[in-house]
Amino acid sequence: MTTTIYLIRHGQTENNRDKIVQGWFDSKLTEKGIEVAKRDGQALADVPFDAAYASDLSRAYDTASYILIPNNFLSPADIQKDPALREVSFGTNVGAYGPAMQQLLESKVEEPRVPNNGKGRLKAYVDAIKDYDPKDQAENYQEFVTRITTAMETIAKRHDALDHTILVVSHGMMIKTFFTATFPQLEDYPSMRNGGLARLTYHTEHWEKLAYDENIAHMPEAEANWFK
Repeated sequence: MTTTIYLIRHGQTENNRDKIVQGWFDSKLTEKGIEVAKRDGQALADVPFDAAYASDLSRAYDTASYILIPNNFLSPADIQKDPALREVSFGTNVGAYGPAMQQLLESKVEEPRVPNNGKGRLKAYVDAIKDYDPKDQAENYQEFVTRITTAMETIAKRHDALDHTILVVSHGMMIKTFFTATFPQLEDYPSMRNGGLARLTYHTEHWEKLAYDENIAHMPEAEANWFK
């Protein structure tokens, strides 16, 4: 038996639009964010989901709700909130201006000690977030990876013997980091667009990638940055 997971990034938020670092800080979906979630829902209306999970942050939960409103198999009432699916914790860096924070972090990535591959650069980014948090509340790379891989494996194993298809709605850095940690040999994964879809399967403790960042909503001007 196999678990098939549709992993989607939440729709655009007010902080995404304004290029503000979010992390565990929440922000409402914009009209564009609601529209992309609704379009995702229409595209997936006939997918026979057996269960649905979302980060407990409202931007992910609300996106999942809009996706499931037109679904022929589940409804928003079926969504299970899971805080382990949250975005990386930026600690006290939340509220910072994204491009300025990105410039700081890129200086760490360009250091000669950083391996020149997707995993090495991403690890340097996340660890730098921790380094720049004066109150040391942010997660480092290993803490983040352990949390999200455990969460995804727990969901997958729960449904593996049942041959289920699962909806999971989470966050940009979470999805990028999960794919980088799980499939490091495949490619350097870009940041996922708001409303983008990744598909993968899980069988007997083995993950297989099917797709990454599909634009099923067909929204114009799809932007993607780690801080968004």
